[in-house]
Amino acid sequence: MEIKLNGAMDGIDAAEHIRSRLDIPVASIRGTAETEVLERAKRTEPYSYLGKPVTLLQLRSTIETALYKHAADKRLREREKQLQRLVEELKAYQKELNARNRDLHETHCKLEEARGRLADPYDFAPVGYLTTSDEGIIVESNLTLTRLAQLSQK
Repeated sequence: MEIKLNGAMDGIDAAEHIRSRLDIPVASIRGTAETEVLERAKRTEPYSYLGKPVTLLQLRSTIETALYKHAADKRLREREKQLQRLVEELKAYQKELNARNRDLHETHCKLEEARGRLADPYDFAPVGYLTTSDEGIIVESNLTLTRLAQLSQK
């Protein structure tokens, strides 16, 4: 893109319009490297800034490089969009897992409470209870039986 154009719009304005609306890579060409012009041109994010005179080889390599870098930038933007979508999905999953974790915690608390209520009648029943394995080994006993038999409860 030649910076000095005939008409109301200069090459810098045209480059910005092309880049922002059409997503086409732009390389700027200028006869002099004035600081003010260079600063304005940099804001358009050109893929290159060439000073005149420009050889055919310079122009070709600049165009090829700009096209390659533009394609790489486009792939990078797509990956960033994919990553952003994944982050949003993970946030939704995290929210769901947190809700499920709260539910599980509440259920666990209720079970512990119920277990406490059930353990008292079992442990403090007026008679001794025990549970044995298929081989006849005592696996569990209530506190009443433990006291009566002077055993240690595990």
